Amino acid sequence: MNVMRLSRLNAFQTGAAYVLLALIFRCCSFFPSLIDHDESTYLVIANELLKGRMYWIDVFDTKPIGIFLLYAGFIKIAGHSIILIRLLTALWVGLTAWLIWDVQRKWMPDGPGPWLSGVFYLAMISLFTFYGV
Repeated sequence: MNVMRLSRLNAFQTGAAYVLLALIFRCCSFFPSLIDHDESTYLVIANELLKGRMYWIDVFDTKPIGIFLLYAGFIKIAGHSIILIRLLTALWVGLTAWLIWDVQRKWMPDGPGPWLSGVFYLAMISLFTFYGV
């Protein structure tokens, strides 16, 4: 088997493992209708942006616009289903862990460092508080 092809397969398997781990870590967060004030704010502002409102003019929060644009994309894909939005969030977190692994793998090609970097990211972002959010 071609080394490049094997490398791509391993990278895909690693990405799938991170996504699966993110889904497992965050599965308890899929069902409550409300978790905290921040999540509600993200969803309300993202929904207003989708209606054509302007951030920092019509709606205001102290966070950078990126989180609201991300949630607006999730609402576009999943509609107003809380479970699907949280599922997309878990997928996003898993893919981010995969990106961290890939960057670390380029810096440190040998040893467990890249894999652990992604796992530690998932643990910190998913398990640090109530329902992993």
